[in-house]
Amino acid sequence: MSNDSNGASLVKDAITVLTIQRSNRANKLVRRLPDGTIEKEGGVESGVYRARQVPVPDVDALAAELARIGADPRLVLMPGLFVSAGTEPFSVWPRKWIARQILGIDPDTTPKKRLAELVHGWHEHQGQRVVARTRDNTEFSNWSYFDRDLLYHDGKLAMPQELADLVQDEWLMMIDLLWPTFEAAAKVIVPSTSGRILVDGKPWSTKPAFHCFFQVDDPDDLRNRVWAQMLVKAFTIREPINDVPLGFMRLKHSHKVPGLVTGRQPWSIWDPTTWWPERLVFDGAPVVEGTGLEVMPPAAPFVRPGGRACVAAFEDLPAAERKPAAAAGAHLTREHRARTGGVRVAVEFITTPILGLDHEFDTEIGPVTMQEFWIVGGDHLRCQAPFRNSTSWSAYLGRHGSGEPFCYDTGADTKFVLTAAARIGPSPEDVLAVLEIWLAANDDTIAGPLLAEGDRFIREAGAAAVRHERGEVEAEALIRQLAVRLAKPYGTTLKNIEAAIRRTFKSGRKQAREAAAAATVSAATASGAETVREAILGWYRDRYRPVVRRRNGMIYSEAEGWIGFAGIYPDEALRERMTNAADFPRDERGAPNASAAPRLYREWRQFAWGDLLAALSFEGADGAPRTEASEEFLLSIDRLLEAPVFLPPPDNTGMSRSLPLATWAWRYAQYRALAMKRPVWVQIEPYLLYARIKNERCWIGIKSGVAGQLLRPITSLAELSDTALTRRCVKEGIALPAQFGKNTNINMISCNGQMIRSTILRPSHVHRLGLFTDDPLTRAQQDNAQAAAKPGVSAVDPVVPFSRRKRKD
Repeated sequence: MSNDSNGASLVKDAITVLTIQRSNRANKLVRRLPDGTIEKEGGVESGVYRARQVPVPDVDALAAELARIGADPRLVLMPGLFVSAGTEPFSVWPRKWIARQILGIDPDTTPKKRLAELVHGWHEHQGQRVVARTRDNTEFSNWSYFDRDLLYHDGKLAMPQELADLVQDEWLMMIDLLWPTFEAAAKVIVPSTSGRILVDGKPWSTKPAFHCFFQVDDPDDLRNRVWAQMLVKAFTIREPINDVPLGFMRLKHSHKVPGLVTGRQPWSIWDPTTWWPERLVFDGAPVVEGTGLEVMPPAAPFVRPGGRACVAAFEDLPAAERKPAAAAGAHLTREHRARTGGVRVAVEFITTPILGLDHEFDTEIGPVTMQEFWIVGGDHLRCQAPFRNSTSWSAYLGRHGSGEPFCYDTGADTKFVLTAAARIGPSPEDVLAVLEIWLAANDDTIAGPLLAEGDRFIREAGAAAVRHERGEVEAEALIRQLAVRLAKPYGTTLKNIEAAIRRTFKSGRKQAREAAAAATVSAATASGAETVREAILGWYRDRYRPVVRRRNGMIYSEAEGWIGFAGIYPDEALRERMTNAADFPRDERGAPNASAAPRLYREWRQFAWGDLLAALSFEGADGAPRTEASEEFLLSIDRLLEAPVFLPPPDNTGMSRSLPLATWAWRYAQYRALAMKRPVWVQIEPYLLYARIKNERCWIGIKSGVAGQLLRPITSLAELSDTALTRRCVKEGIALPAQFGKNTNINMISCNGQMIRSTILRPSHVHRLGLFTDDPLTRAQQDNAQAAAKPGVSAVDPVVPFSRRKRKD
């Protein structure tokens, strides 16, 4: 077995097509029972698949691929890509299969975190590459989709009638209200496969359900920012004719008590659980069993030409626009989470306070209520999604630092937390009752691994006493009761156990105070109060009134002219605004702890400054904000430098691979500079692209013809003459005329890789292109380059890469 990262990911304009191996179907199954009842079974989520990543550069290519998939019941697709999958077919196995057959471990007894670490990545089995379809093993492609479906419960419509009545064109217009530029984006629309099933010659389903596929320009920003905000924004946008909000709360009904509503989940005119890269899309042919059932051939996909949906066009929601969703029970939450390489990424998701202590979950260990998990559960327990029909175990029960439990639906990116009434938690008597059951199950003995669990019961009892406002006399009585009951199980004296319980009680009481503080913050946030980060950002805007930004991170302030981050000095107005924030620390009486303001400002100021810069346009050539035409031109230049092309390595050792043009320019220019021992221009043939390394920067020369040489030509650049392209780049401040030999050729430009970065190109792209890093050759390539300039000197074998140089600038 081996985990590897060989092979580069395919072009982002691609999808993953999977073929099931051990079954005659991967898609939906509809069967007719002898009594005439028709039942449906979903697609195969945990099957064994053979997969390959298929390039689909445009909607026509995608439509052709969807038509092929729609005719085969064994094919499914995945809009996302597997990291480092390469171009060759590979196998996709369930995680437990990989654990048992390749790793030789029992997945049922291995700790979940350790199992995830072992299963992660690529594995070798009988000469084939195997990978698990997990979130960490996949990445977003440039293709995404909306799943339009109608909600029903017991045969009755479970969503606003006005939203269910939207025809296809009206539905597309509503999405465009939520996401500017979506209407102009190219789309491929595929009808639901349920509509292909005939029952006695008549359609089984006539619902206006379909999948709408579209291309985006920045898939990395979809999950972190757009999807969650778009669902919250749906509560603020109204269908114009009937004046109905596009967002609503989907009701979850009890399976045991008819008519009982057990919870609610934010929903809209699309299924918000479909935004993950590892999600399977069952657009293949359905399978039928029983008399009178047949499957119609797939309808031709509907293709609407256009461009790409611009992710940057989706603006962040101000706090005022979040209030309608918050009033309905859906709060937008922002976290900074660590990603690969230690990079902290701002991620947004929905938080809904709807859980009660008696809410029951279907978990891996059986039915568990929220109160039972609070008392005896650990920190993580996998369960079924609580408020939607799902069998993929795509949710889990977790625990906040304050001890309060929650349920996170990873498929819907929604965290369900306790209601205000339920936050009081179990009483001390509830804890003692569960403790008795636990002691009886363990033969009234606490030793070895059970010591930690016993301590947790004591800690929970102490926290419960604080939450239920038990006085000191009652708390002392509880300590005495626990000491008498636990002295024998712990095998110690009454005096020792009482002292130990008193110490453990302290941590429980601290935990309860943290829970109370969290409840206060949650209530304040739900009422629309701003957070500390929002308070700092609001003060920046009010104090400096920014207009535009420069590429070095400075802003033009109406109050003080050009000013950078180092020139910002907080004042008393900011401190007062921060103390009124929802998450500002407070003492037990609820008064703000003013001394915490400096520390919080240091922790959040850079995030707030980054949010401020992200909302500003870049400075134009005349110091004014760039026009829409200028931004479109810069986006075209970014797309040109991002364009992936297949080329051999500069030293002709190794196979051709797909890399962005800018990365090839860097590598070829560096290789030539090492060979000649001086910076010289080199052409990256066969493309009309030139490069030179000078002062540790890569200067890229382009002719307009290179825009037409790409697999996906950039028409707006290709139609320009070389002179017009040069003048336009100079005007936008991203290039200068290039000098070749003794003459200056104004038809060619030299673009500094550090400068070509419009508002659309984000840091994730920059690192991928290698524009901000040296990306040096290996020492063997360096020796080969010098040997190529000296006849008679042989090349050497590859060795370890030499260290990266520090940049002088």
